[in-house]
Amino acid sequence: MPVTKIAAPLKSDENCDILIVGGGIAGLTTAREIKRHEPNLKVLVIEAKNRVGGRTNTIELKTAGNTTDKFDLGGQWVGITQTYILNTLKELNLETYEQYTDGKKWLQMGHDKPWTYEGSLPTATDFYNQYSAFEMADIMRAYPIIKKLVDSVDLKNPMNTPNAKQLDALTVEEWARQNGQTRFFQDLCEGSTMVAYGVRAMSMSMLYYLYYAKAAGSVDNLLETTDTGAQRFRVKGGTLQISQKLAHAIGNENVRLNRALLQLHMNESAGTVTAVIQDLTNLKNVS
Repeated sequence: MPVTKIAAPLKSDENCDILIVGGGIAGLTTAREIKRHEPNLKVLVIEAKNRVGGRTNTIELKTAGNTTDKFDLGGQWVGITQTYILNTLKELNLETYEQYTDGKKWLQMGHDKPWTYEGSLPTATDFYNQYSAFEMADIMRAYPIIKKLVDSVDLKNPMNTPNAKQLDALTVEEWARQNGQTRFFQDLCEGSTMVAYGVRAMSMSMLYYLYYAKAAGSVDNLLETTDTGAQRFRVKGGTLQISQKLAHAIGNENVRLNRALLQLHMNESAGTVTAVIQDLTNLKNVS
């Protein structure tokens, strides 16, 4: 249905064929693809924040030599298996570079004493040098279980996965406590969840954990910065550029910031929709 009327604060008589809610990479890519295939359609994108980008954000910070550089605060990595975003980067003339992994890293899990390692991730030898045979056996026993669960996930319909309801009712933290006998195993699950998913293990269902890992190919792919790892590449100049360039491609005048969708009123007989949109310009925070 075309959106035949957009209520204030936009012009009350402003019409568009398609209204897209959300000015992140997904929303802006959708708008661009529609304009590519149907250039005569009027497409508007509304975004509640005062910027495009969604979960990607790039800021400038002071660096050595009294200069500045751009740093990503949100989504920032691209893996070689993520062909859609890689193609988008190529189309937008954005370059990537490999994640820097040289140097010493500090790690603390399983006990209170931190230790160091080299490389992108700790090796098996690193772990054997730090943990007891019992702790390592706990990990080695659980790893094939996780791999088997990941492989069993139905990507098209996660609820068709064996024991989907039970897995969805469990948090990752609960699953780790039920299937591991050591603090090392529980800390490893907590740490990997925070690094790869950005949330605590207590805040995510086990089914979603497995689904996300299956979509990436494996849990290892989510953590690795080499080969098929999802954290192998970063974008020169920051990932916010992706949304900025997409907005430019569809016309910045067609992207309305500080605009939140409140209601949609559908008139099925007329085949029209009226959108009620709030102006958030004067609000201090929009999460």
